[in-house]
Amino acid sequence: MAPEAQADVPPPPRRSPAPDVRSRHAAVPRPTPLRPLTTPDVLDGAVAIIKADPRTVLLISALFVVPVQVVVAYLQRDALGGLGFAEITSDPSLAGTAGNSDSSGGATLVAFVGGSLALNLVAAAIARLVSGWYAGAPPTTGQALARTARRAPVLVLVWAVVHAAELVGAVLLFLPALGVMTIFVVTAPVVGVEDVGPFAALARSARLVGRRFWQVLGTALLIGVVGTVLTQTLGLLPTLPVLFGFEAAWVVVAIGGSAVSLFTTAYVAAATVLLYLDLRVRVEGLDIELRALDVLDRAA
Repeated sequence: MAPEAQADVPPPPRRSPAPDVRSRHAAVPRPTPLRPLTTPDVLDGAVAIIKADPRTVLLISALFVVPVQVVVAYLQRDALGGLGFAEITSDPSLAGTAGNSDSSGGATLVAFVGGSLALNLVAAAIARLVSGWYAGAPPTTGQALARTARRAPVLVLVWAVVHAAELVGAVLLFLPALGVMTIFVVTAPVVGVEDVGPFAALARSARLVGRRFWQVLGTALLIGVVGTVLTQTLGLLPTLPVLFGFEAAWVVVAIGGSAVSLFTTAYVAAATVLLYLDLRVRVEGLDIELRALDVLDRAA
């Protein structure tokens, strides 16, 4: 098939992506060399992906993250009964009247479910974007989002299956839950790039992780730690207005929370995508395949 006909098709599993036509795609970003990556390479490369095309990457993240943050902030608006921490501290008797457990519980549920689903969707979209960069056929933002929208039912289903398995593992013992997380850590990028169904995507992730289980576990845990530290550190500033009991504090919190989450979600998603590409390089020789296609294209 000619390169022109493959321009909108991401690299399928175990087959060659579109060739790197440098004469037509001279400005295609290459955030990090496509080769076996160390854990620091993955962590640094996630930042490089954001810097390579910040407008596209952060826009993709914002479209999925901002609605969740707005709903969470709105549900938390009465968490202190309209009072600020400063007011409660000055008059401790108000503490008993402040708070709305129903709204706080709803906000926690939306934050967990919505945030986790958003991360999966963003990872799939960024996987489509970055795979196009390396294949020399970069999709537009609209193309990446349209593909993610089409694959959304699959992404939701694999998210539900993985989290159900993690819950069972957590009930039995903490370590099985970590094992489930590791085996299926690259499922979202698989769905975003490869035309496979939900259970085939789960099996594909398990095969890629395979014998590299412990290395993947360590990298995945570090990605999670970095993402958590960034969220907790940067997330302190947007919540400061609540200290003073501003009536519209939830709006400020929503704006600030969205700004923080769209970056941290993009970072974790980008790191997961690099982990997926690294596994394909190590297991399938994706880097060699792309270089061979590049040489053939230049010779032609």
